[in-house]
Amino acid sequence: MPISLELAKKAADAAEAEAKKTGFPSGIVIVGPNGETIYSAKMDGSNNAVIMAAEQKAKGAVLYRRPSKFFEERLQQAPYIIQLAGVSVVGGGIPLVSGGHIVGAIGVSGAPTSVADSQAAQAGVDAVK
Repeated sequence: MPISLELAKKAADAAEAEAKKTGFPSGIVIVGPNGETIYSAKMDGSNNAVIMAAEQKAKGAVLYRRPSKFFEERLQQAPYIIQLAGVSVVGGGIPLVSGGHIVGAIGVSGAPTSVADSQAAQAGVDAVK
């Protein structure tokens, strides 16, 4: 069962609050377990590509059932990872789990480094645990 719209908004709101703290206007996308978009938001002042990047991070996280940071950390040792379909090699995508099942994923993009994107995404995950 996919994440509800209510919980998707709650996750996005928490991610947005964290992005505001770090000062990076971002795009935030919540997808369901099949990669379907449940909710998306583009913060004022963010560039036009943030939603596409956030969506790719979220879809990769749900498709491979792991944070996009996983692929970023392994890129040096296994450069072929960049060839995997649907993978994002930049942190900021994290699966959303409920009752031991992946119900979706969150993707955040907009910061100049993946550390801030990952922090914002984790805030979203924490808000719906």
